[in-house]
Amino acid sequence: GWLVGDSDFIAKTIDGGGTWATGRSGLPTPSEGLNRYAWHGIGMCSLRHGWIVGTFSTIALTLDGGATWQLQTGVNTEMERRLNAVQCVSAGVPTGLPADPGPRTRDIAVAVGDGDVILRTHNGGVTWTEQDSNTEGMNFLTVYFINSTWGWAAGTDPLRRILHTKTGGTSWNFQSYQTGAGSLHRVVFAADGLMGWAVGKERLILKTSNGGVAWKAAGGNCGLEDRA
Repeated sequence: GWLVGDSDFIAKTIDGGGTWATGRSGLPTPSEGLNRYAWHGIGMCSLRHGWIVGTFSTIALTLDGGATWQLQTGVNTEMERRLNAVQCVSAGVPTGLPADPGPRTRDIAVAVGDGDVILRTHNGGVTWTEQDSNTEGMNFLTVYFINSTWGWAAGTDPLRRILHTKTGGTSWNFQSYQTGAGSLHRVVFAADGLMGWAVGKERLILKTSNGGVAWKAAGGNCGLEDRA
């Protein structure tokens, strides 16, 4: 497992979280006045291959399990924005309903972030191209793929929308939910692409049983108190 954070913080565990080894990316200072990168998301395709994303539309690649990191220079976006999540897209094309996700491909990945940004690479990170989200003022906090075509992205949106792709991230459609403050922090799906959950602000838990066609509050608050 992995953790990333401010001040170029990167941590890795190989024993289920019993112990953590901390390190840094070793990348040069991003700009004048900033000491280190702030990382907000990590997506691993395998034990050795993956990406981290963070402020200033920054994406870095590892090919050796985090021992070293390479800055991705082919990020094509109109302005520098904070990237919050990245995921490798599973290999294999489903037949009918989504199939077992199988291995994660090293070539295709999707990163999302503030200011409506969705970036996609199809060549292992050589280039990252911005995709049209058809949104305005939405900050994406999470992205999740179950196979090479089906995925979801969500975040803060006053219109309470979740984005869904059936094209591996090249085009996106809207799904909607009717409760909560319009801020989702995480969305996940079972391998069948039908059963899914999303969690967000104010202890919101959403559930779908039809691939996101309808999202409903799951009920309960897990016994948690509101936090400031």
